[in-house]
Amino acid sequence: MGRLILPILMIGLVVLALAAGAQCVLFEESYGDLLRCSSADVAVWWASSGWKISQTRPARAKTADAVTISGGRQTGGAGH
Repeated sequence: MGRLILPILMIGLVVLALAAGAQCVLFEESYGDLLRCSSADVAVWWASSGWKISQTRPARAKTADAVTISGGRQTGGAGH
């Protein structure tokens, strides 16, 4: 019974958010950049990690020259 409480609460929160007019993050249009190498036939665009993207979401009109990639070096903690 205890294992069901959290999933039920999560479903309830989603239902309340949708009822209040919240938009699913899959359809959020405030992130991502269309790369200038795109053409009329192919839209090449990217979004930073952490964003979920719907397969049917159109590419953004906001453009960028390149994809930005950054990383860090693990200095301790997990795995050491």
